[in-house]
Formats: sequence, structure tokens, C-alpha cells
Amino acid sequence: ETEIGVSPSETSFDKMMILPEGRGESQAKVFLYDISNREDPELKYDYSIDGNYIEARMINNYVYLISSKYVEVENPVPPIYFVNGREISIAAQDIYYFNYPDSNYVFTSISSIDIDDGDYQQTVYLTGESRTIYFSENTVYLTYQKHQDYKSYLEDYINDVAISLLPDEKDKELESILSF
Repeated sequence: ETEIGVSPSETSFDKMMILPEGRGESQAKVFLYDISNREDPELKYDYSIDGNYIEARMINNYVYLISSKYVEVENPVPPIYFVNGREISIAAQDIYYFNYPDSNYVFTSISSIDIDDGDYQQTVYLTGESRTIYFSENTVYLTYQKHQDYKSYLEDYINDVAISLLPDEKDKELESILSF
């Protein structure tokens, strides 16, 4: 029986996936076992990635693992994957990002693992901590809260709303003031 209370004999499947919650660890992990021989389960695939476990879903034959790693602004190091002990680095040019500023940054990783053949893919995004993740049956959605600076917001309000509400003689005066 595993630490999460699942016994291989209690399932009719020939594969078992375990996502251990690492207390204080800095890696998100996935273990995929072949349990066709219930007496001697075999570890088939061992995945881990730098960062913290955020969320996971299994959709059809794929496990989707979401993890995040805090970005040290002075020395940003992308997360490193480990597949069956083999280290895989992510190149900086392979990291996607939202072109908006934030006060804190994290590397948000979305990994997909095919439980039939162990094939995996990963995508890394540079996001703010304000990201939100949604799952549907066919898609993983990674959203980001856009922060608009106050000056742009005020200019848009004045140009799109306030000027149209002013009497004609006052809107010319306001446009004159805003042109400085």
C-alpha cells in the first residue's frame, strides 16, 4: 500500500500514477508504475521538475502537471526537468511570456505525460504570481492579470468619456491642458 492509501490490488488498471506531495521540497514529481503484476509493480517512468507542484489533471491517457518556480530577478534560472534520471534543460528562448510588467515573477511549467508510452512534453511560461489556471476536457488555460498603469487609464478615461460629457468650450480648455 502506498502512502496515499491505494493498494495496487484495489484497481483494475495495469498502470498507476503517483504524484507525491513534497513537503518543503523544491521539485514536482510524477511516478508511473506498471502494475500488471500486482505482486511486483515496476517503476516505468520517473519525472520531476524544479519548482513546486501547483495542480495536476488526467485527461484521457495524459497527465497534465502544473508547477511553478520562483524567479530570482538577479539570476533567473529556468526550471530543469529530470526524466528517468536524465537532466533536461530549458533554453531561455523556449520560454513564453506575457509582455506586461509584474511585481513578482515565476516560471509556470505545463507538462504533459502520455501514460501509455511515457512520451512527455513541457512548456514553460514566465508569468506573474497573479496567474490562474483552468482545465477543460480538451485544453489547459493559463491566464494572466493585466495591470494597466494609472496614467494610461486616466488618459483613456479623459479621451473616451470625460471630454464627451463637457460643454464644447470646456473640452477645448481640457485638451489644451492635457497637451502639456
